[in-house]
Amino acid sequence: MLKPLGAGNADAAGAALMEECIASVAYRDASGELPGPMPTPLPAQYEWTDLGQVMSAIEACKAIACLEYQSSEHLGWASSGARAFCVELRAAMVSCMEGYDVAPWEWDVERALAQARR
Repeated sequence: MLKPLGAGNADAAGAALMEECIASVAYRDASGELPGPMPTPLPAQYEWTDLGQVMSAIEACKAIACLEYQSSEHLGWASSGARAFCVELRAAMVSCMEGYDVAPWEWDVERALAQARR
């Protein structure tokens, strides 16, 4: 279960996500040269900054997909805590999407046919 993120654990969560991404890029490119800002930031130096809500739920899901794409190259990704975090965070974001509260909970044949006729 995903722990709520806050000032007490956000630095560690961000550092773990950064660590997985760096491991993925390093696995893909044996040169040791990582793209991005120079010098390459170190996970241990990661500091969370609360910017408030800057993304919609859909934008957050897309950002999670981007992080997963960048982080999934190495062999340990599938069983990593970072992957599990991404899966749980995406699931939590779904319930925040516009229209979720009014969407039907259950579907049956009659509802599906009525919807198809609209």
